[in-house]
Amino acid sequence: MTALYSEHLFVIIGTSGGVGSGKSTVAGMIAEALKGKHINADTIVSNLLQCNKVVKKVADKFGPAYIGKQEQLDRKAIASDILSNKTKRKQLENILHPLVRSEIKKILSENQRSYYIFDIPLLHEGGLASACDFIVFIETPKELRSQRARERHGWSKEEWENREKMQWNISSKRSEADVIISNESSLDAMTEQIEQLVPRLKKIKPRSLSVRLPHL
Repeated sequence: MTALYSEHLFVIIGTSGGVGSGKSTVAGMIAEALKGKHINADTIVSNLLQCNKVVKKVADKFGPAYIGKQEQLDRKAIASDILSNKTKRKQLENILHPLVRSEIKKILSENQRSYYIFDIPLLHEGGLASACDFIVFIETPKELRSQRARERHGWSKEEWENREKMQWNISSKRSEADVIISNESSLDAMTEQIEQLVPRLKKIKPRSLSVRLPHL
């Protein structure tokens, strides 16, 4: 990382909410409104799980049970296993989280954007909220979140509930946010809220990557 990149000034906006709240949708809309970079942790993880070195690390740790066709990791098998096993989940996180952080730092150092929007499910749990300048909480009723997530991913209600339990509780996330956006009705309604928020986001004082590194 060059000195130029380390002193490049930018703003990081984090998105927070329960499972199925619409964080990715909101993050994408904010990124578009600010001409910023949408950083999606799920996409990063998906790419990592196709990397031979990562496949080997996971296979060495957990055995062949997680290896699917064409020597690729079976994400469904992994998810099914770690949802019910806290120890295995922690072990897998110990492999993936440092790699995800490394990819995020690489994106921040190689892109000359003024705004980056974090779309990271474990934003608070992983400590990455501390690297943000502003956090947007997406408020969505529990039943609606459950319905949306189950329809999108084909999960059972139990699986959705187990994923929800893996994260901070909703009230804690809400209390840490700088603003709350409602995602209960139409896309137009959410667009209007984001348009109203943009002037506030543009007033945030940017910071360099170097001052954020303790949190990344």
